[in-house]
Amino acid sequence: MGLQAWNGSGVEPILTIEEMKSQAEVFYEGLMESWKVVTIGDLDVIAERQLVLRKDEVYMDVKVKIGKPELDDSRENWKCPYEIWFGERCRGMAMHGADSMQALQLTIATIDVDLEVGVRRYGGALYHCDEPFNSILENGGLRPKKS
Repeated sequence: MGLQAWNGSGVEPILTIEEMKSQAEVFYEGLMESWKVVTIGDLDVIAERQLVLRKDEVYMDVKVKIGKPELDDSRENWKCPYEIWFGERCRGMAMHGADSMQALQLTIATIDVDLEVGVRRYGGALYHCDEPFNSILENGGLRPKKS
């Protein structure tokens, strides 16, 4: 079975972006064993975002690349690979889901957490197009469905 971090049995539905990010942070360490390391640079890239990490007068390029979701080795579940580049250092991972949409959603939520971890590690603040950048989910205009 694929990784289903936020919609497993007994888990309350997540209704806001803030709740999703909070849950991602809570489960971040626990999910590490379920993540698969992917070959860096071997993505069929479907989306990319260029950011800049600014700390004092020092600027670092930050690139986020999302790969095309694909069936995993089980041929029953899906995975969505991604890469985050802080300068020359890259973290390549893949999130798994029951279908391609879930794998993509988990990837986007996890990227936000990985970006926050990177900012804490290197210090400074992220910018996109010279504007402060907080989240792919929040800055992308994604909103949960209203009941």
